[in-house]
Amino acid sequence: MKRSLRFLFLLIFVFFTFHIIVLAAVKKPLHVKGSGSNYHASAAKTSSVSLWLDSVYTWSWDTASVAFQSVPYEKKTDISVDANNNLTGETIQSFNGSAWVNVTRKSYNFINGVYPAGTLGESWNGSAWENASLTTITYNANNYRTSELAQTWNGSAWENSGLSTYTYDVNNNMTSELTQHWSGTSWTNTARHTFVYDVNNNLMSDLYQTWSGSAWSNMNQASYGYDFNNNRTSNVIQVWQSSAWVNYQQYISGYDVNNNLTSDLQQRWNGIAWVNNSMYSVTYDVNENITSTKLEAWIGGWENNRKDTFVYDVYQNLTDYQVHVWDDSIWLNSYLSRMNYDLNNYLVNEWYTYWDSTGTFAEEGDSLAYYYHVPTGTRDLVPSLRVQVYPNPAKDLLMVTDISQNGINEIEMINAEGRKVLGKTYPGTRVLQLDISQLPEGMYMLKVYSEKGILTSKVLKTSQ
Repeated sequence: MKRSLRFLFLLIFVFFTFHIIVLAAVKKPLHVKGSGSNYHASAAKTSSVSLWLDSVYTWSWDTASVAFQSVPYEKKTDISVDANNNLTGETIQSFNGSAWVNVTRKSYNFINGVYPAGTLGESWNGSAWENASLTTITYNANNYRTSELAQTWNGSAWENSGLSTYTYDVNNNMTSELTQHWSGTSWTNTARHTFVYDVNNNLMSDLYQTWSGSAWSNMNQASYGYDFNNNRTSNVIQVWQSSAWVNYQQYISGYDVNNNLTSDLQQRWNGIAWVNNSMYSVTYDVNENITSTKLEAWIGGWENNRKDTFVYDVYQNLTDYQVHVWDDSIWLNSYLSRMNYDLNNYLVNEWYTYWDSTGTFAEEGDSLAYYYHVPTGTRDLVPSLRVQVYPNPAKDLLMVTDISQNGINEIEMINAEGRKVLGKTYPGTRVLQLDISQLPEGMYMLKVYSEKGILTSKVLKTSQ
């Protein structure tokens, strides 16, 4: 019971940490340049070999044999890119025991070969492809995203589903985000964020409101403080109660001389004063790669809760990621992921396993193999975004790590109907945890944006 309560505490903490860090980063507008995905596998070390991702095969974990199954159950194939290294198409197939069968496919298009303009999702009906979802994106004259329309196919025509619109100030800081849903005849307000910045373009406040049917209702607001290096050092969250703002929780952050986040103290308001709740700490190696993160809970004193460790090879490729949870007096295995690279530094295999509650038995997991081909032609190959997304399937937490060291600016989760269910902006984060515990079970498309490109990855949300 004690361990279950700690795990519940962890989920609550990560949810609020994720929400607040995201809000602190909204000053990064939805303005993405670069390649379309990680489908050009750019090596971290200098190599004379340039490869394009051809296909990805996935094997599941067999608990009976305590090993990965001999036959893959899924593959990503028909991967195509344009002359600007943008991902333009991909197909997902599943193995039915004797042959590969189409499941879904995605087509992507871009404005001027740079800015994502839309995504078409299709599903296989057994004999032909059928429309499923459509996303359309518009931009202003400065190439900042102003709207994103999600539509679903009703069998004969596209039907509106969701709409997000964005506004910016003269410094291209996002000042508002409005989300609406389609009522059948018109757009109906859902929620909105209003952002305010200082003279250094740091986000100072974020007001979140929902639509009551006739007016906007306050929900929560966040205010931020910064040091002389413009690092976020404080974040105070208040909730609207009756007719006034009431303190809820705050975060106090610390940084090293390289401006890397080293600590994040979370405190709760008890009605009179702030009291400790949790502490998140981060360590780095000499190359500024994150080597460990640790979460501690305040129970009259600091007590271990969870720790994550990261290992890299000499070329700064992430090779090992482990999660341990604290059980009274010892650390227990919870999750393990390992990545292997070839002599040219291209990712060729990765696998992950979940451990049972005792931390001694791997009860589920997946193994992925990546296959490449040598491109033809003389066009320049643009270095792309490389991101690890794990675990997958995921129940509560999803870890996203930027291996290419470019920094993550934005993340979106798209459901099977093509509707954006999560959309968050980041300040160039390299490692983050995404709480998906509140999402329904099913298949989602994760989109990761950075200044160097866009990654799309399928994520399965489970309840177990």
